Amino acid sequence: MFYAGLKDADPTRVLRHCEHSLVSITRVPLLAHMLGQQLGLPIGPKVMECSKHGYGYGAASLDEAHAGFTTRFCQSCPDRQPHPEGWEYSPEWNEKQLQIALKKKHAAGDPTGEDQPNP
Repeated sequence: MFYAGLKDADPTRVLRHCEHSLVSITRVPLLAHMLGQQLGLPIGPKVMECSKHGYGYGAASLDEAHAGFTTRFCQSCPDRQPHPEGWEYSPEWNEKQLQIALKKKHAAGDPTGEDQPNP
């Protein structure tokens, strides 16, 4: 759990493939959540999402989520738009993408925005 959180602390590697992709962390037991906060690490299952189409794919690690997400949704997507060369992840950027995705969920009738996006 610790190693996965450490490895996934910077998700730049899995987000470079498209400007519409983002990462969220699913709920974890309180103790794991507190440990992650203390260490500043994203501990818990990861979900790759698309802020444009609302797709989502979750897995235990970010690399697993990325592999499943890109295979299932991105390889044939005509809207795939890679980030510019040298782009780096920031929590602010991810929050902006998350807000875009949540607005689309609300518009689609999900008032909580807590359900995983459906393809």
